[in-house]
Amino acid sequence: MIKKLLGMLGKSEPAPVQVSEKPPGFHDQEKEELLKRLKHLEEKQEVLMNQQKGSPQSEDDYSLSEKQINFALSLLEKMKHEYELAVEPSALTVKDLNRLVAYQKYNNKGAIVNLQKKGIVKRKGTA
Repeated sequence: MIKKLLGMLGKSEPAPVQVSEKPPGFHDQEKEELLKRLKHLEEKQEVLMNQQKGSPQSEDDYSLSEKQINFALSLLEKMKHEYELAVEPSALTVKDLNRLVAYQKYNNKGAIVNLQKKGIVKRKGTA
């Protein structure tokens, strides 16, 4: 028995491993079905990505409620010596209101510059 074990350890060539081309239980039909599902999911992902790119409104571009419009007008009233509203109050968005708040609360000049670029407010004395 010991000789048999030593004989097995002494062999330098391993036994050949048989490799089958297809794993058991995995057929061509299953492959085709998986490829169809994958293609369908890729198309679905592409459609969703295009919808996200195509939507011009971000989450802050919603119109304001009546109370929010009144609040925005009161903020504009505080800075009436420098700026005036260049659009109708109903055209204001949540993003515009957030910028007005940032200008009033933190004296953030960048917020008012962005409002000027967008055409929401204009400096008094300019056309």
